[in-house]
Amino acid sequence: LSFHPDFFENPQLQHWDFDDYLEKDFVKAVEFILSFTGARQLHTLGHSMGGLLSLCYPALSPATAKQIRSVTLMGSTITYFGSGTTYQKVIPLYTLAKLFPSIAEIFIPHGLVSQVMYLIMGRNLTFLPFYSFQCNSLNVEPAIVRKLYRFGFHTIPLMLLVSLASAVRKRNGMCDRNRRPYVEHMQSMVNEGGAMPPILLLGGEVDQQCPTCAVDATAVKLKPLAKSIKVRHFGKSYGEEEDYGHFDFLVGRNAEREVFPTIVEFLIESDGKDSFNTP
Repeated sequence: LSFHPDFFENPQLQHWDFDDYLEKDFVKAVEFILSFTGARQLHTLGHSMGGLLSLCYPALSPATAKQIRSVTLMGSTITYFGSGTTYQKVIPLYTLAKLFPSIAEIFIPHGLVSQVMYLIMGRNLTFLPFYSFQCNSLNVEPAIVRKLYRFGFHTIPLMLLVSLASAVRKRNGMCDRNRRPYVEHMQSMVNEGGAMPPILLLGGEVDQQCPTCAVDATAVKLKPLAKSIKVRHFGKSYGEEEDYGHFDFLVGRNAEREVFPTIVEFLIESDGKDSFNTP
């Protein structure tokens, strides 16, 4: 959306929250992939907010649930409540948005800040408090860290952070704009005859944004609703060479050898004996 020519001028886009990304962007992406490939279902693999979108999409209706063969979440969870996540800092935004609705038009220059920070990232300045926010610098090549900060982030609507704050504030986790927990959406979808697909949750031992305890809490909440739940944490305590931070699942030095096989095994298992490519 940051590259959309009308993003900074269109009032509707300025107010986009999590529900907008889910009901507009994500829905269109799924529709396009299924139409283009001719497949009946697809696997979703999401990192951070992408994982949360992947998890909440099947909850929209039994019809959307049938489109998803499996969901893989990397550094993502539906509840951060009591986890000690660094996202606790966004909670005040929720209160401000309620007191001053006009701030909904504000954008957070996340991309600009990251582009400035890239100048010092990847240089072993581990004494800086924000240095390990996105990844464990010991587990990611310095050049990759700098490239991540320079190109990986963009300006976002404040309302997106306000809506994500519910995952930190509420014991039941992420809520829609009407304050209804998405876990309740999932339960309603199941009551209507649908089913949550198999879910794989990946946690990083030093992930400041999505602590492993938050991943475990999500597994507990989803266990009664999903066909199956699998949890796998990565770090030295779990047999890996280095601890895993937030982006390490994707760009870690050993992610191809340590993380990717777990995902591939889960995808093959989720496919079962059915032919995934059969329309």
